[in-house]
Amino acid sequence: MKIEKDYIKDLLNRVEKTERSVFKISDIADQQEYLSEKFIQHMRILSEKSLVVCDAHNSMDIGINRLGNGAAIWGIKWLRLTSEGYDFLEAINNKTVWNKIKKELKAPSISTLMSTSKFLLQEAIKSQMRQ
Repeated sequence: MKIEKDYIKDLLNRVEKTERSVFKISDIADQQEYLSEKFIQHMRILSEKSLVVCDAHNSMDIGINRLGNGAAIWGIKWLRLTSEGYDFLEAINNKTVWNKIKKELKAPSISTLMSTSKFLLQEAIKSQMRQ
Protein backbone atom coordinates (compact mmCIF):
# COMPACT_ATOMS: atom_id res chain seq x y z
CA MET A 1 0.00 0.00 0.00
CA LYS A 2 1.39 3.38 -1.00
CA ILE A 3 1.49 6.36 1.31
CA GLU A 4 -1.01 8.97 0.15
CA LYS A 5 0.35 12.39 1.07
CA ASP A 6 -3.05 14.06 0.63
CA TYR A 7 -4.61 11.55 3.02
CA ILE A 8 -1.86 12.10 5.61
CA LYS A 9 -2.49 15.84 5.39
CA ASP A 10 -6.24 15.33 5.70
CA LEU A 11 -5.89 13.09 8.77
CA LEU A 12 -3.60 15.54 10.55
CA ASN A 13 -5.95 18.42 9.79
CA ARG A 14 -8.87 16.42 11.20
CA VAL A 15 -6.89 15.79 14.37
CA GLU A 16 -6.03 19.47 14.73
CA LYS A 17 -9.71 20.40 14.36
CA THR A 18 -10.83 18.27 17.32
CA GLU A 19 -12.09 20.36 20.21
CA ARG A 20 -9.90 18.81 22.88
CA SER A 21 -6.17 18.27 23.18
CA VAL A 22 -6.81 14.52 23.03
CA PHE A 23 -8.98 12.52 20.68
CA LYS A 24 -10.29 9.03 19.99
CA ILE A 25 -10.25 7.41 16.58
CA SER A 26 -14.03 7.85 16.37
CA ASP A 27 -13.50 11.63 16.68
CA ILE A 28 -11.74 11.78 13.31
CA ALA A 29 -13.34 8.98 11.28
CA ASP A 30 -16.55 7.01 11.04
CA GLN A 31 -16.58 3.24 11.53
CA GLN A 32 -16.44 2.41 7.85
CA GLU A 33 -13.33 4.53 7.40
CA TYR A 34 -11.50 3.58 10.58
CA LEU A 35 -11.83 -0.11 9.78
CA SER A 36 -10.35 0.42 6.30
CA GLU A 37 -6.80 -0.74 5.66
CA LYS A 38 -5.99 2.68 4.22
CA PHE A 39 -6.92 4.44 7.46
CA ILE A 40 -5.19 1.86 9.65
CA GLN A 41 -1.96 1.99 7.66
CA HIS A 42 -1.81 5.77 7.56
CA MET A 43 -2.57 6.09 11.30
CA ARG A 44 0.19 3.57 12.02
CA ILE A 45 2.60 5.63 9.95
CA LEU A 46 1.67 8.78 11.89
CA SER A 47 2.25 6.86 15.10
CA GLU A 48 5.55 5.32 14.01
CA LYS A 49 6.87 8.79 13.21
CA SER A 50 5.64 10.06 16.61
CA LEU A 51 3.30 12.57 15.00
CA VAL A 52 0.33 11.03 16.83
CA VAL A 53 0.87 9.15 20.10
CA CYS A 54 -1.12 7.58 22.91
CA ASP A 55 -1.62 10.34 25.47
CA ALA A 56 -1.32 8.07 28.51
CA HIS A 57 2.25 6.95 27.89
CA ASN A 58 3.52 8.70 24.74
CA SER A 59 3.71 5.39 22.91
CA MET A 60 2.98 4.13 19.42
CA ASP A 61 0.13 2.04 20.84
CA ILE A 62 -2.77 3.84 19.20
CA GLY A 63 -5.22 1.03 19.95
CA ILE A 64 -5.30 -1.08 16.78
CA ASN A 65 -5.39 -4.84 17.18
CA ARG A 66 -6.06 -7.77 14.86
CA LEU A 67 -8.28 -10.78 15.41
CA GLY A 68 -7.14 -14.25 14.39
CA ASN A 69 -8.80 -13.82 11.00
CA GLY A 70 -6.94 -10.54 10.38
CA ALA A 71 -9.93 -8.29 11.02
CA ALA A 72 -9.04 -4.99 12.65
CA ILE A 73 -10.48 -3.81 15.94
CA TRP A 74 -9.79 -0.55 17.73
CA GLY A 75 -9.43 -0.30 21.49
CA ILE A 76 -10.32 2.97 23.11
CA LYS A 77 -7.17 5.04 23.49
CA TRP A 78 -6.84 8.75 23.97
CA LEU A 79 -4.42 10.06 21.39
CA ARG A 80 -2.80 13.41 20.81
CA LEU A 81 -0.93 15.29 18.14
CA THR A 82 2.69 15.81 19.24
CA SER A 83 4.72 18.98 18.83
CA GLU A 84 6.46 17.22 15.93
CA GLY A 85 3.00 16.59 14.47
CA TYR A 86 2.08 20.26 14.77
CA ASP A 87 5.38 21.28 13.15
CA PHE A 88 4.82 18.90 10.25
CA LEU A 89 1.23 20.07 9.85
CA GLU A 90 2.36 23.71 9.77
CA ALA A 91 4.79 22.88 6.97
CA ILE A 92 2.35 20.93 4.81
CA ASN A 93 -0.42 23.49 5.31
CA ASN A 94 1.79 26.18 3.79
CA LYS A 95 0.49 26.54 0.22
CA THR A 96 3.91 27.19 -1.29
CA VAL A 97 5.40 24.15 0.40
CA TRP A 98 2.47 21.87 -0.40
CA ASN A 99 2.32 22.88 -4.06
CA LYS A 100 6.03 22.22 -4.49
CA ILE A 101 5.76 18.84 -2.75
CA LYS A 102 2.81 17.81 -4.91
CA LYS A 103 4.64 18.88 -8.06
CA GLU A 104 8.07 17.42 -7.28
CA LEU A 105 7.49 14.40 -5.04
CA LYS A 106 5.26 11.81 -6.67
CA ALA A 107 5.44 8.98 -4.11
CA PRO A 108 7.58 10.09 -1.16
CA SER A 109 8.24 8.09 1.97
CA ILE A 110 6.92 9.71 5.14
CA SER A 111 10.48 10.56 6.19
CA THR A 112 11.11 12.32 2.88
CA LEU A 113 7.78 14.10 3.12
CA MET A 114 8.56 15.31 6.64
CA SER A 115 12.12 16.46 6.02
CA THR A 116 11.34 18.08 2.67
CA SER A 117 8.31 19.95 3.97
CA LYS A 118 10.26 21.33 6.93
CA PHE A 119 13.15 22.37 4.70
CA LEU A 120 10.82 24.06 2.20
CA LEU A 121 8.99 25.89 4.99
CA GLN A 122 12.28 27.23 6.37
CA GLU A 123 13.27 28.36 2.89
CA ALA A 124 9.89 30.06 2.36
CA ILE A 125 10.22 31.88 5.68
CA LYS A 126 13.77 32.99 4.86
CA SER A 127 12.57 34.27 1.50
CA GLN A 128 9.73 36.24 3.09
CA MET A 129 12.04 37.76 5.68
CA ARG A 130 14.45 39.00 2.98
CA GLN A 131 11.67 40.98 1.32
